Amino acid sequence: MKTLVLNQKNYQREECCTGKINYKLLPSQIILAANYLKENNKDVVFIDEQIQKVPDLNEFDIIVTWISILNGFFEDIKILKKAKEMGKRTIAVLNDPHGIELEVMQEFKFIDICIRLSEREITLNKVISHWEEKNEKLDFPGVIYRHNNILIDTGTMPFLKDLTHLKSSAGLISELPLSQYDEAFITTGRGCPMLCTFCSYPATASRKRNIPDIMEEIKIVSSEIDYYSFIDLNLYANKQWAENFLAELKNRKFNGNWVGDMRAEQASIELLTKWKEAGCRRILMGIESFDNESLIKMKKGITQDTIIKAMRNMQKVDINPITSLIVGLPWDSDETLEKTETFIKKYGITLYGTNYLVPVRGTKIYEDAKSLGLIKKDLTVHDYVNAPEYPVIPSLYLDREEIVEWGKRLQKIRFDPVYMLNYVKHNGFKPRYIKSFFGRIKNYYNA
Repeated sequence: MKTLVLNQKNYQREECCTGKINYKLLPSQIILAANYLKENNKDVVFIDEQIQKVPDLNEFDIIVTWISILNGFFEDIKILKKAKEMGKRTIAVLNDPHGIELEVMQEFKFIDICIRLSEREITLNKVISHWEEKNEKLDFPGVIYRHNNILIDTGTMPFLKDLTHLKSSAGLISELPLSQYDEAFITTGRGCPMLCTFCSYPATASRKRNIPDIMEEIKIVSSEIDYYSFIDLNLYANKQWAENFLAELKNRKFNGNWVGDMRAEQASIELLTKWKEAGCRRILMGIESFDNESLIKMKKGITQDTIIKAMRNMQKVDINPITSLIVGLPWDSDETLEKTETFIKKYGITLYGTNYLVPVRGTKIYEDAKSLGLIKKDLTVHDYVNAPEYPVIPSLYLDREEIVEWGKRLQKIRFDPVYMLNYVKHNGFKPRYIKSFFGRIKNYYNA
C-alpha cells in the first residue's frame, strides 16, 4: 500500500512545540516517522507542503498527517476529509494530543485512525502492516480506530527504554531543498522525569537516540541551515548521554548555532561552558513564573533564587536565555504577574515568550482548575484551537480580559527604557542598537 506522509504548511507539530509559525521550519518528528516506515520496507512518500507541491491523492492508498491542535486543527484535517471522500484510508497524529483523541474521532468520522502516544512511528508501522495483510482488527496498543462502525481505543503504547530505533534520516532530509528553510528541528530525545503540573509529558521516561544518527542529521542540516533547535524535553536528563553528545558536538564543529532546553537548576557555569564550546548560543528555559508560590504549585522544582542564579550564569558565559512564561495560571493575580514583570525588566531578558495557560486534559493543573471552579465543563478541541490567542479560562483573581491585558503589558516591556538599559548592562552594547533603541523608546511612549 502506498502511503503519503504529509507535513502541511503554516504550523509546527513537535512535542511541546505546536502552533502557528510564519517562517519555513524543517520538521523532525514526522520526518523520523517517514524514515522509520521506509526502514521497515513501507512504500512511503514524504512531502513537506512548505516547500513542495502536494501530489495527487489518487496516487496513494493511505494519507497520514500530523495535526496541530493549537491554531491549526481545522485547517490540518481538511486534507483527511478530502482523502476520505476519494476513498482513501486516513490517519491522524495529534501533536500535542491534549487528551482529546477520542473526542476527535467521535466528531470527525472521516478519520479512520488516530495514533496515540508513545513512539508513534512504531504504531503507525504496525497499522500499515496490518492493512497490507488485510487484517482490520488492530490488536496492539497506541490507536483509536473504527471497526464495524464502533470506535475501539487500545490505550497508549508503553515507552521504549531508548530511541535507538530512530535511525538517521539524513538521506531523507538530503532529498529536500534545505536552502529554502529558515530554521530546523532535530530530535535528540523524548520524555522528561519532572512533575510540572501543566506539562503534557510529566514523569515520562527520558529516551535518547543514538548519537551517531543525530550527528549525521546535524551534518546535512547545518550545511544549509544555520539555526537549528534540538527537540528534547530534558536534554540533560541522562547525564552520561548528554556529556557524550556535547563532546561529540564540540569535536565536530558544525556550521551554525543550535538551541537546546535546559532547566534552571542545571545551569551551572561548568555545564553552560560545555554547551557554549559545543556551539550553543541560546538556551530555552521554562521559567513560567517568578512567583515562588506559583512555582511550588506547578511543581517546577525551582525558586526565584534558582532562576536568578541561572540568568547570571548564562550572562557570565555569554549565552542568551530564551525564557518561556505563562500568563493566566489558576492563582495568577496582579501581584504574581508584577513579579514576573520585574524579573524581565531587571535582568534584561533578551528573548522571552509569554503564553496563555493551556490546561491540558489529564494534567494536574487541569484538575486543579476544575476543582477551583475555573473549568465548568471539559474543554474540547473547539476550546484549544484558539488557546494561543485568547485564554480558555480565567484565574481566581483575573478575568480573561485582564489576563489578555497582562499578556500585552509583558510584551510591551520590550519598549521600556529601563528594560533596554538593563539589556545593555547584561548583554553589552553594539552600535547597531542605537537606531533600534530610539525607535523602541518612541514606540513605548506612543503605545
